[in-house]
Amino acid sequence: YSLLADYEIEDPVVNLSEQWIRKHLDQEIRVKDIADAAAVSPRTLIRRFKNSLDESPQSLIQKLRLEKSKFLLETTRLPWSEIVSRCGYRDDSSFRRLFKRHCGVSPGDYRQRFNPSDKSLVH
Repeated sequence: YSLLADYEIEDPVVNLSEQWIRKHLDQEIRVKDIADAAAVSPRTLIRRFKNSLDESPQSLIQKLRLEKSKFLLETTRLPWSEIVSRCGYRDDSSFRRLFKRHCGVSPGDYRQRFNPSDKSLVH
């Protein structure tokens, strides 16, 4: 799930932060945690994200979690509740709504389209 493969992150703080976020996607992530890992203030982190990626750290976290969920739907037979947990969310239904809003289809429909080996685990 390499969402940023097309991006060249030149800012070392943003690059380090992006790597840290990927390693912690299954956990609750706060901007302060990312800033601490990158050894900058939260305000500096937000500013550097805006300058480098034109988005906030929270927006990147959400995008990476959605990409991870898509990858898991495409490549595994994990039930939706396990995918939700591995993507750092605790509420299946809210993540399902977020997924549908951003992807245009439900997780079950997405799995049926891109992982035909199992059409029954997610509805």
